[in-house]
Amino acid sequence: MANIQKCETCKKYTFEKECSKCKKETRSAHYTFPKIRNAPPRSAPFKR
Repeated sequence: MANIQKCETCKKYTFEKECSKCKKETRSAHYTFPKIRNAPPRSAPFKR
């Protein structure tokens, strides 16, 4: 299954690495979860 790509400039979705509308490089349209090791330490103050 192919990953869907999104053009950052014209906001068009495509399966190609290059946007057919503006000819710019596309990026993945899928959300990437942050790594847990990049989380703040437990001793950091908790704000609500």
